[in-house]
Amino acid sequence: MSYPDGRIRRLMPVECERLQGFPENWTIPEVLDITDPDKLDTLRYNALGNAVTVPVAEWIASKIKAYLKSADRDDRRQQEPELAAALAK
Repeated sequence: MSYPDGRIRRLMPVECERLQGFPENWTIPEVLDITDPDKLDTLRYNALGNAVTVPVAEWIASKIKAYLKSADRDDRRQQEPELAAALAK
């Protein structure tokens, strides 16, 4: 989004939180007593820049889980004939 004079509007911290799947105001520190809103926004942008996007992390985890389940199934299929042959001896 841009302004009529061509400047680009910077996203607000709360908009960045929403885009990354975090609850609103998730990046507001509870302990720090910061009265300067610009300094607070800087801290929030840094936290969001260092964070992993929740939906992406969930998607990756689901793919890893599915792969591990299928690999486990394949391992069991390969081991079963070997076990049957060993028991037959």
